[in-house]
Amino acid sequence: MAATLVRARTSLRDLGWVATLGAGVALVPWLFVASSLLPAASGAEAWSAGWALLDAAEAVALFATGALLHRGSPRARDAAAVAAGLLLADAWLDVATASSHRVLSLLLALFVEAPLAVLCGAIAVRRRTPSAAAR
Repeated sequence: MAATLVRARTSLRDLGWVATLGAGVALVPWLFVASSLLPAASGAEAWSAGWALLDAAEAVALFATGALLHRGSPRARDAAAVAAGLLLADAWLDVATASSHRVLSLLLALFVEAPLAVLCGAIAVRRRTPSAAAR
């Protein structure tokens, strides 16, 4: 039973650092794609800059989560909690404010942002193992 629990924690750590680093890397070119999809005119002058900064903050949080998980740092939980919050906020705002790209926003929210947020949430709430607490 204990060996199964250790394997489950290890697999979450392995999946977590690969998925979060991969998502962080994927967000870099997405910043440029997303900014080209945003409408040129809106009620807020800095609309596209705001979205780009939110996506950049997500990328930083995901990079930090992946790097800290790879190192085995217990601080990965904090970075994962930040990433989860940013991802959920982005998904909600994307869907709520989408006009011409509503289907794309919904698909990204359901199949990219929400699953990543769940993964980050699982990383954030997992209990520390004795070896992790000693670091």
